[in-house]
Amino acid sequence: MNKRGKKYASVAAKIDKNKKYSVDEAIEFIKSNPSAKFDESFEISMNLGVDPRKSDQNIRGTVSLPHGTGKSVRVLVFAKTPKDKEALDAGADYAGLDEYVEKIKSGWADVDVVVATPDVMGEVGKLGRVLGPRGLMPNPKVGTVTFDVAKAVEELKAGKSLNGKQYKVHLDGYDQTELLSGGKSSRNEFWYFTETTLAAARIGDYKYTFIDQPDGWFGPKVKLDWPGLTNLRLDPFEKMDMEGSMYYAQWYTYEFWRYVFVQQEVGKLAMTALEFPPMQAAASFNLDAVKKQIEAAIAKRGSTSN
Repeated sequence: MNKRGKKYASVAAKIDKNKKYSVDEAIEFIKSNPSAKFDESFEISMNLGVDPRKSDQNIRGTVSLPHGTGKSVRVLVFAKTPKDKEALDAGADYAGLDEYVEKIKSGWADVDVVVATPDVMGEVGKLGRVLGPRGLMPNPKVGTVTFDVAKAVEELKAGKSLNGKQYKVHLDGYDQTELLSGGKSSRNEFWYFTETTLAAARIGDYKYTFIDQPDGWFGPKVKLDWPGLTNLRLDPFEKMDMEGSMYYAQWYTYEFWRYVFVQQEVGKLAMTALEFPPMQAAASFNLDAVKKQIEAAIAKRGSTSN
């Protein structure tokens, strides 16, 4: 358990753990219990219900603060004419291309945010070694690579901050703060895939096996008519002989309801593929995969020769 400081303990003691605070109440509590002499900031964590291991479910972006941040933001826009003029009219501090590319190459970076139009990213990308470490590299995911430079500049000047006001999803999509502090994990399920086929699921203490490989990872895959059911708390190494146990059939009878339960859970997982379909097939190194590659190469050669 991490040892907390006196200031932390003093503020934590004032929190009613049985009360659900509204946003206004939470903000007021934070403002009335400062732990530093400067204006502090705070973060918000949300359970988004997504799987950020999939590239199309990664969430990252920025928000525009309606009343600004109270800071003056210096904006540089990389753009050709007439987009550079649009940026300046919208309030950009600097706008252009060649002039500012050379200035940055020489070490100048006296700006807070850099915006670029997509057609000049080839030139801007060469400045990655300078802009990247400073957090200034334009990024389409946060709206700094766009042809609508006027809107981008106006939002940035109005308080849309990219340096410290970004939001993004955590690696596994679960808030594991409690686990890191010595508590329980928020994760309750694991999905095991063989290439793109669901092979097993662990939910709570139970593992449901849909595809077995009795000869190990390099052996053939056997699709089971009924999922294998294992209590990993009682049998963590999955060594129980199901067919040879005289008590297994009786135990199976009482646990049969779990088949309906796991069907429902797999159904929920399958529904996520409608909105977030797999981006590509999983890597495979067996002979079937090699055969498909050869057939695709032959087909491509045939279409080229025609």
